[in-house]
Amino acid sequence: RRSADADDGFLQELRIDLSPPEPTADELRQRELRRVRAEPSVEPEKSPQQRHEQSDGLPAAKRWNAATWFARLAERGVAEESDVARAIYDWANERGLRIEWGAGATDGAFRPKVDLAAGAFAPIAVCLGFKNAYVQFQLGYFNVPPFDTDVGKTQFVERANSVPGVAIKDDAKWPSVPLVQLAREGGLEPLLAVLDWAIERAQGARST
Repeated sequence: RRSADADDGFLQELRIDLSPPEPTADELRQRELRRVRAEPSVEPEKSPQQRHEQSDGLPAAKRWNAATWFARLAERGVAEESDVARAIYDWANERGLRIEWGAGATDGAFRPKVDLAAGAFAPIAVCLGFKNAYVQFQLGYFNVPPFDTDVGKTQFVERANSVPGVAIKDDAKWPSVPLVQLAREGGLEPLLAVLDWAIERAQGARST
C-alpha cells in the first residue's frame, strides 16, 4: 500500500506530463504572422491637400493660374508669344467665358469655356509647350451641338483653315499652331473672329 506522500508525487508527475509543451521560436513567429494577417489594415486619415493630390495625381501647387502661367511664358522672353496669349485671355474675359487652368507640371494650359445645357464648349487651349507656346484646337472634345456632328466639325475646320498660319487636316483631333506663327502671319484677329462665330453657334444651338 502506497503512502499519501507517494500518491501526491505520482499526481504531481502526471500533471507535469499532461501540461502542453512550450512553443518553439518558429511556432511563435507563425502565430505572430497569422495575427498580423488577420488584423484589418487601417489607412491613416488624409488631409484635404493629400486628397487633392490623390485625385488628379499632381500637388495643388502645380495648378496654374493667370499670374504663374504668364510669368512662366514671360521668362522665355518672346514678346510675340506673350502678346498673342494675353490677347486671347483678354478676349475670353471680355466675353464672360470661364477660364479653366491646367495642372501640368511644366506644360501648363488654359481653356476658355462657355457653359451650355449640353455641356461645356472649349474650342481651343492655349499651351505653354516645352519650347514654344501654341494654340491647340480641341476638336476631340467637340461634343455639343452643332459641332458634335461631322458636318459641324467640318464647318469649324473650314473656317479655322482660313486663318493665316492655320492648316488643319480633316482627320485631326488636336491640331495646333504656334503663337509666334499667328503673330507673324497676322492670324490673331481672324482666329478670334472664328472663335466668336463658333461660340455664337454653340449658344444658339442651346435653345433649339
